[in-house]
Amino acid sequence: MNYFGRTSLRIILVVCLSIIIDVDLNHRDAYINHAVQNKPTKGCTIFTSCLGEKVFFCGNLDHPNPDGYIRFWPASMEGYGGILHGYYAKVNERSWIGYEGGMNEKGLAFDTNGLPDATMNPHPEKTSSWASDNFWRRMLKKCANVTEAIEMANDFDFGNMMDFQVHVADSSGDAVIISPGAEGELSFTRKKKGERFLVSTNFNKANPKHRHGEYPCKRYETAVNMLKKIEREDDLNICYLRSILDAVHFEGASYNTIYSYICDLKGGLFYLYYFHQFDEVIVFSLKKELAIGERTVKIGDLVTQKTRDRASEEYQAYKRAKAKKR
Repeated sequence: MNYFGRTSLRIILVVCLSIIIDVDLNHRDAYINHAVQNKPTKGCTIFTSCLGEKVFFCGNLDHPNPDGYIRFWPASMEGYGGILHGYYAKVNERSWIGYEGGMNEKGLAFDTNGLPDATMNPHPEKTSSWASDNFWRRMLKKCANVTEAIEMANDFDFGNMMDFQVHVADSSGDAVIISPGAEGELSFTRKKKGERFLVSTNFNKANPKHRHGEYPCKRYETAVNMLKKIEREDDLNICYLRSILDAVHFEGASYNTIYSYICDLKGGLFYLYYFHQFDEVIVFSLKKELAIGERTVKIGDLVTQKTRDRASEEYQAYKRAKAKKR
């Protein structure tokens, strides 16, 4: 069955802003040649934003592998139902989907920022570890709020190395960033009561010297400055959140924002954008999607051919510009 033929919620919206306007390829290549000369390094920008009765969790997955995937699974005896999202990877003959973030039916969401390797103190005495469990799925299946996620992290053995931090938020507006601490133990940077947002990029919130790229981080500063402008509940809306994701997205021949998302943690909605093409959005009702059953879907298959073609043309133009530079 065609995926768009299902009875579950599918909303394709044409919105006011777009990364790529319909210009001829020469103009596009001129823009891309400039961008190649000013290319960024590592990516992934995540933020929690809440005000009044609204709570949102948003992010860009920035990655060299261009294919993104989402996986749905319903509630079971193991725990809550939810969604995971990530990228396709293949090394030699081995391939897999590396899940980076997700959201469950209780309104708990997480995503990860890449960091350089950090030495950690192993804790084999703890209840679970990567050897026996997957922290991401375990958290989404068992945790309904940030406090429970922190408790689970404290009882999880992350081994002797950690090259990421985890940004977690819940439907109450609570949020925390779990990162490697300076002494080899976990550190927890929690959004303070009354604060309206929390942002993470690719520097360790507990130890900014531990980072990918420059510090201060321009993506971090851009997101913070834009989030500060949200003063009324009406200001906190999908169009404005999308504009923040657009402002901090990546484009290039080998590194791109392969998808972006906005989680409405109170409404149970998941807004998805393909390959930084922000003029088309897929909106999932998590409740309706979980009723369909467990499945994995390629994000590129969810959008229109026009959006796929535009993303492909842009990607190839970056490759041409990179080849000319050599």
